[in-house]
Amino acid sequence: MTLPIILQEAVAGSFSLRDFWLRRIKRLVPALVLVVLVTLPFAGYFMPYSMVEEYVGSVWSALGFVSNFWFLFEDGYWASPAKLKPLLHTWSLGVEAQFYLVFAPLLWVVWRFYRAYMFWIIAELSLASLLAAHILSTYYPNEVFFLLPTRFWELGAGALLAKLELTHPPDTNSHNRLAKLLPTVGLLMIILPIYFYEGELNHPPLLNLIPVVGTMLIIRFGGASGELTTRLLTSKPFVGLGLVSYSFYWELYILLQ
Repeated sequence: MTLPIILQEAVAGSFSLRDFWLRRIKRLVPALVLVVLVTLPFAGYFMPYSMVEEYVGSVWSALGFVSNFWFLFEDGYWASPAKLKPLLHTWSLGVEAQFYLVFAPLLWVVWRFYRAYMFWIIAELSLASLLAAHILSTYYPNEVFFLLPTRFWELGAGALLAKLELTHPPDTNSHNRLAKLLPTVGLLMIILPIYFYEGELNHPPLLNLIPVVGTMLIIRFGGASGELTTRLLTSKPFVGLGLVSYSFYWELYILLQ
C-alpha cells in the first residue's frame, strides 16, 4: 500500500518522490501497455474509422493517466457505445495515478510537520470528499464518478486503514469469533451490491460505503487463525485471477458482448 511505503521510508529518512514515482510507473505501465497491444489489432479490424479515432485518443489519454477526463468528456461510463471502448476501464488508473501525484507529497508534508494529526487529517479530507460526492451526485453524476476530488474518499479509506495497521497491527492469531466472522461479512458487503445496486452513476455515493467498508473488513480482519474467507481469497485460483485482473476483466467483458 502507498501509505506504509511512504511512512517506512520517512522514518528511515530515505523517502524520495522520484523513487516513489518510478516504482508506481514500473507497477502500472507494463500491464497498461499489454492491454493496449492486445486491443490494438481488434480496434483496427472491427471499428469504423470514426471510432478508431476515438480509440487512438483513449490510448494516448490512458498512457498519460488522464483517461478519466477523456471518457468523462466523451459521453459517460454507461453510454451505449461503452462496450466498444476497450480502454474504458483505464479511467480508474487515471484516478489512481492522480491520487498518487497529490497524496504522496501531501503525506510527506503531514508526516514532516503534523505527524501527530495524520490520521485525522486524512479522515477529514476523506469525509469532505464523500460529502461532496453525495451532494453533487444529483447534479453532476458523471463528474462525481470520474474525477479524483469525489473519488478521494475511497482511496483515503485505504490510507486510513494502512495507518491503523501501522500503529495497531491486527492479531492474526486471534481466536475471537467476531474477528473470524467479519471478513465473511465484508465479502457479503462487496457481493450483494452487485445484485441490488442499479447500474447508474447517480446512486448516492453514501451507498458505496457498503462495499468499501466490506473491503476494509477483509483487509483488517482477514488472516485470523482458521478464517474461511481469507483461505478462499488466498487460494491459487483467486490469487491467479487477481494478478491478471487489471488487464483481463474488461477484455473478457468485451468478448462476452
